[in-house]
Amino acid sequence: MTKDQIKRLIDYKPSKSNLFMSCWTLTRNARQAAGIGSSIETLAKEANGKMHKLMGELTKENFPNIISVDYFNGKALSVVVYANSLKK
Repeated sequence: MTKDQIKRLIDYKPSKSNLFMSCWTLTRNARQAAGIGSSIETLAKEANGKMHKLMGELTKENFPNIISVDYFNGKALSVVVYANSLKK
């Protein structure tokens, strides 16, 4: 997931009519959806913990316009705040 999102960001060509969404949402397997195993919150916390790797690739010209997550926590917030700070 992390490598895919970083590659998509690097390959993204910014324009006023072309928005980039960084998606950190997960799909649970059938067992997890049935309530067996990890919850979506647990899985999302693990994914959110890897979002900081995206920060090193963000620039004033190349940043996500939308960040989609399953579970919003402080780790996700720090990436969102940083990405928004680049738009100034």
